[in-house]
Amino acid sequence: MSSQKAWDEPLVEVQFNSLKKKLETLEKDLARLMRVSKKESGQWLHALPSTTFGNRLSNVHLSCTVALRLGAPCIQTHECICGDIADKFGHHSLHCQKSAGRNTRHRALNETVKRALTSAGFPSTLEPVGLFREDGKRVDGMTLIPWNQGRHMVWDCTVVDSMCDSYRAGSIRDSSYATSKAEARKCRLYESISSLYNFIPIAFDCLGGFGPSAKAVIAKISQKIREESGDNRSHQFLMQRLSIEIQRGNSISILGSLPLSDSLENFQ
Repeated sequence: MSSQKAWDEPLVEVQFNSLKKKLETLEKDLARLMRVSKKESGQWLHALPSTTFGNRLSNVHLSCTVALRLGAPCIQTHECICGDIADKFGHHSLHCQKSAGRNTRHRALNETVKRALTSAGFPSTLEPVGLFREDGKRVDGMTLIPWNQGRHMVWDCTVVDSMCDSYRAGSIRDSSYATSKAEARKCRLYESISSLYNFIPIAFDCLGGFGPSAKAVIAKISQKIREESGDNRSHQFLMQRLSIEIQRGNSISILGSLPLSDSLENFQ
């Protein structure tokens, strides 16, 4: 064996399997473990914490992010602004329909994709006028010049919670279950325009995972950025920035569920 990684991998695998066995009866924790064990879920850990580049998480946001990853308590149990009970682990906030961070996270991810496409030589626009999906809502974004085979690229970003009841069992069997289902659902919503545009669903997991289609298109965009700029780290930087925006949105959601009168008093 010629590298430290090769020596460490067998031991890490034994420890990982041991931890999985201990969590067999705890579905939510097992789903969390399966998701955070994927390489892309930890991209934010490698990002340079620079305010200039937008990669710096505040102390409070970092605490929430680490707690979610480890399955540790981050707030006190309280009544969410939606009226339901939010547990101390912050999980309720990740899929609450009134979550304060959903729109913030969605905008940030779309802006990041748009800027990356522009850097790759494909100027784009968000929510283009006159282009709607089957339910009447505008698409998230579209390139202003053809992306592939003479067709413009249309994309839709979404973030899912693999620990929620509807995805938990599937996520234990397959860590990409939730994001794959979300991407398939988006494809059905865009069937009416997929013959005219190159539609690409971009699904993320709230724990930092990337869906199959998301990983493929991000790799393609990164390749084009590398061809334009000559920077071999373009893929690494883009993955890190997307990961940071997911974690920041999660933290805003958790803190936004707190009663306004309590401010940060419930934060541990």
